[in-house]
Amino acid sequence: MGPVARLRRLQRQLTLKVQFQQNRFHAALLLPLLAIISLCVAWGLLYSGPVHKPLYFLSVGDYGTGSVEQRAVGNQMAEAAEKHGAEFVLTVGDNFYPRGIKDLNDPLIKSNFEDIYVEKSLQIPWYITLGDHDHRESVAAQIAYSNVSKRWQLPSPYYIMNIPLSGIHTLDIIVTDSVGLEGLLVKENETRRFENDYDMTYAGLEAGRRQFEWLTEVLANSKADWRIVVGHRPLQSCADRKRFPVEERLRDLLLPLFVEYGVHVYMHGHDHVGQHLLDKGVVYVGNGVGGFGVHPARATNNTVWFRNDYMGFITHKVTPSLMEFKYKNHKGVTMHKIILKQDYSEM
Repeated sequence: MGPVARLRRLQRQLTLKVQFQQNRFHAALLLPLLAIISLCVAWGLLYSGPVHKPLYFLSVGDYGTGSVEQRAVGNQMAEAAEKHGAEFVLTVGDNFYPRGIKDLNDPLIKSNFEDIYVEKSLQIPWYITLGDHDHRESVAAQIAYSNVSKRWQLPSPYYIMNIPLSGIHTLDIIVTDSVGLEGLLVKENETRRFENDYDMTYAGLEAGRRQFEWLTEVLANSKADWRIVVGHRPLQSCADRKRFPVEERLRDLLLPLFVEYGVHVYMHGHDHVGQHLLDKGVVYVGNGVGGFGVHPARATNNTVWFRNDYMGFITHKVTPSLMEFKYKNHKGVTMHKIILKQDYSEM
């Protein structure tokens, strides 16, 4: 890795660090250093040629089982991270089965996360999305683990990362909490999945209202070249499984919002299927095959591709002009590839 590549990687890490710590610590000491690094890159003090290094990261979902399958997927994730120089891992929820973690002493932290992803290439930031299984115990404990772990990053149930690409270009990754958003939409006396386990501080009406206002504002103000929204629940899916009414309402609430504000990709888990759907210009990336098992599935009108016979993850390559997603199985074989260009067309 050359000096400029190292500088750009440090720039991204510092940008995210400032963003994640802004509600906990004062960022004044980090900002001058970030500014100096940005100026070095912009003015070409160390390199006079163009910088076009892609951003690489991995994503995985529905993985926190401690199973042989999770470990096999983790081994391939480590190889991919090493090969591409992945800068972080993004999860799409269900980090701990069957019901999240109780506190920071919960043995699942070690058995289902720390002891699985041990390779050096995976000792990078992990940006976390909450799933419904995570809501069954302490959401606060998963947030608090960010203060203990060097790689676990969950500053709040929902958050945004603005990531520099080459030049002045950026990527927004907007992480939502699906269960929290559903709190805005659930009707009185209506059945809700795992409803007796949820803490209404994070899953109730007020939590949903606050998050939806935040999401609308973030999307309206985004100036990024690329916008990826992440949530645990699918909004479009070919999985053949039970849906609760509030999940359908969440879909009806968010789909028009994504079209209005030019969201390029929605990434999700929950359905244990590798899938790729397309609707009104938004690409729906299903990635719930990180280690638990698979669900039955059948193609819908919006289905481009699906498979429910493998465990795996996705590698992501992002440049100012295109995004490339590769669905990988537990042996490292590419099962499917998406290439999305800036004009919203797929190659």
